[in-house]
Amino acid sequence: MNWKDLLRRFDHHFLLILSLFLLAFIPLYPKIPLGEVIPGYQVKLRLEDIFIAFTGLIWLREVWLGRVRWKSLMLIAVIGYALVGLASLTFAIFILQTIPVELLHISKSGLHYFRYLEYFSVFFFLFSSLKTKKHLQIALSILC
Repeated sequence: MNWKDLLRRFDHHFLLILSLFLLAFIPLYPKIPLGEVIPGYQVKLRLEDIFIAFTGLIWLREVWLGRVRWKSLMLIAVIGYALVGLASLTFAIFILQTIPVELLHISKSGLHYFRYLEYFSVFFFLFSSLKTKKHLQIALSILC
């Protein structure tokens, strides 16, 4: 096998490799903060956030190239969840007024909301990258 074939094969399975890495990395790596997103607030930027964002970019590239299947009923459920969460956030700010209309408080709430959606995205990365039964077996063995 020459280098060109090896690189083509790696490129074809890169999303799977990243997804399996996230599957093992997120639960095992300590939640050590890298930096502050909002100064003085306890929700910090973590290494897993960077890895998930990078994997998201690779996933978007794979969708653009037509290499992954991403349309599923689960996607509709997660979009529904995201819209209900956004409606809840909006309702809490403007109707219930339990979140003060200040940039700091809205930013904190938005950051928590984004973190929930971030973890849902890992499911779609893995779901999109599993193409064979062997891929599923590898994912399950990593999960165990």
